[in-house]
Amino acid sequence: TFSSVNSSQTLSLRTIASWRIEDIQNESHPQVLATIPALQRGLVWKPSQIELLWDSIFRGFPIGSLVACKHIDDQKKSADEIATHHLLDGQQRSQAISLGFDVADFLNHEDTSHPDILWLDLDPQERIPPNSTRRFLFRLTKRAHPWGYRADDTCSRISARDIRDSLPSTTDDVPLKRPSPSQLKPYYSNLPIPVGLLFQCVTKVRPNEQDIAISFLKVIKDTLEETPIDRRALWITHALEKIASKEWLVTASPAIVKIWSGLQRALAARLTLLEVPSELIGQSPDSSETQDISDIEHLFQRLNTQGTPLSAEELTYSMIKAYYADVSTTVDSIRPLRMKPSRMISIAVRAALSSDDSLHNGYNVSTLRNIARNRKAEFQVITDYLKPDGDLPRDLKLLDKVLIFSSDNPNGLPAATVTTIARSRPETLLLLLIWIRKQPEAVDRIKNHLPGLVSLLAWYGWKHTEQTIHKHTSQDLTLETLRQGLAAALDAHQIPVIKSPAELREKLPVFTDIQNKEEFKDWNAWNHLVQRDSEEETRSLEREWWYSCGRLFTGNLRTSTEAQGLLLYAQRAFLEKRFSGFDQADSELWEDHNRPWDYDHILPHEVSYNKSHANSPFKKSVDFWLNTIGNFWACPFEDNRSYGNQRLSEKAGRAPDDFREKAFIAKAEFEGFAGHYETVKNFVAARKFSEAAKNRMLRIYEEWYTSARIDDLTHSTATPNA
Repeated sequence: TFSSVNSSQTLSLRTIASWRIEDIQNESHPQVLATIPALQRGLVWKPSQIELLWDSIFRGFPIGSLVACKHIDDQKKSADEIATHHLLDGQQRSQAISLGFDVADFLNHEDTSHPDILWLDLDPQERIPPNSTRRFLFRLTKRAHPWGYRADDTCSRISARDIRDSLPSTTDDVPLKRPSPSQLKPYYSNLPIPVGLLFQCVTKVRPNEQDIAISFLKVIKDTLEETPIDRRALWITHALEKIASKEWLVTASPAIVKIWSGLQRALAARLTLLEVPSELIGQSPDSSETQDISDIEHLFQRLNTQGTPLSAEELTYSMIKAYYADVSTTVDSIRPLRMKPSRMISIAVRAALSSDDSLHNGYNVSTLRNIARNRKAEFQVITDYLKPDGDLPRDLKLLDKVLIFSSDNPNGLPAATVTTIARSRPETLLLLLIWIRKQPEAVDRIKNHLPGLVSLLAWYGWKHTEQTIHKHTSQDLTLETLRQGLAAALDAHQIPVIKSPAELREKLPVFTDIQNKEEFKDWNAWNHLVQRDSEEETRSLEREWWYSCGRLFTGNLRTSTEAQGLLLYAQRAFLEKRFSGFDQADSELWEDHNRPWDYDHILPHEVSYNKSHANSPFKKSVDFWLNTIGNFWACPFEDNRSYGNQRLSEKAGRAPDDFREKAFIAKAEFEGFAGHYETVKNFVAARKFSEAAKNRMLRIYEEWYTSARIDDLTHSTATPNA
């Protein structure tokens, strides 16, 4: 009999945790085992949402219900064979709940495989901010932030100085490697213990104990002491010292009793699981276009218009998974990631659908649904390309090989630059993926030119540049047809004329030769290269010089992907040596805003922007060069804030040669950067700094122009007086 009534049942938090934790499954054999259908999005909850959810659980607050349906055959992944249900709503909460029951080997400080740990501070005094709504101090640490976040309700990031203070000490000879969460305790914490470990200890306390606080702490102490001394992480040593303190035990008892009660509430808590009737997971009537959609897809969209919203690209990715679940397996097999899965699959689908005449313009949910249902041949092309054993994993591996810097590809791009290009200009990687898919042998023949081409298009290309090049190379990809495509793009005003470093060097003054103070005081590149009395001449010079060179003089490096790219390219060997394995697109390892370096001023920003220097005679000219890539370097985060406003000689310390190599500073430039507050006041010092910053900027540009073979790509495209 058909019934549209949702059935329901209540589940313990431990049962919900068993859906993700295999050890609990094996131990308890839950009757309901819900996994995530392929169409679901990834994890999007922020640390504050996870920590406050657990605060609510310990206080006995309701945390909502879950929605599931009987498992859907075409949404199963290989790991779902024993699943009884698919979870349609509540993925984020179920993941957060599982963190609290995780029984990973927290006691082994060498364990670097576990990405996230949920902690509870047993001694939260003075750590919960006065304006916080918390009663319990839960703390989350991730591979992206193994030191944790602030203890406020927003869980904002801690400062770079605090990060440095939280890390184990190291020597100058051993580069500081990012630790695992199991090696550190959360910053701003007194006695943090992994919550999963606390739940284990609860079961070992006899219920008739008279002093529950003392008994509970004794079990925790005995559990921690099981770890050999030579393998104990610092947080274990610290916890044992704290628990052994009789003075602390006297004051801690009320807080421990409160935490014990919270643990009991969590174990007793039940969530309602609403089960969607199987009869409803079918096809809607075909009476209109808006109804021509499977109910499971429709329900998913309805549920996900609430809570944390999906972007259009994430939603279309979910729809692809709704029609072709195996794409999840494909994505899981691709490591390292260079872009978010939704972006990667979007580019791949467009590559599969692009013709020889044009690049595919992209798709939305309606277009994709139409292809999947009504244009079976096209959809077959897509799914064949996205198969786990299909061509996409192979093609992305080759893309990595020809683009990413390595010992075998010394002229390649830093991995972080490729991720940035995928985010800011996916058309460029789409073009390359089409070549790899259709003309792999040709790609191999011109591989040494591809890092330069990709960066050239991403940093200097305008609208339709990739489309123009595609028309010239889709049938026969050679260095010559590539040059022809670039020449056509230049004629169509889709790229500017790329000036050589020699041309730019000849055009800029030698600042140390300038004798006229008034001429020097207000110098800037726009006035020197472009600005003229005639508007027509100004526009002509703007096209000739500023379109290609203006980004070198940017005043906001932190938002200029082109300037950042040039700088990172110059420092690519150092970045790979220091941050090997950095994968900016892997959200489980890094967060988008979090990179292991900062962009640091070589001559400190404070030198000119100190209020007392507002009227210094050479402030304007110094300010100009202070904010170009000539005065920035990609500085490890653990170094940057500790430098503060130090002079260059202090930053370089006892190893100036090593510092110069890391920061891409030539020996001849060192003196020009070595000034301090006197730079904006002293004519000689200001000129030396300007010359040093100019020369370093040109060397950064030349490193890219020469090593990435830009001249070889563009020598037949530039025309005199273009």
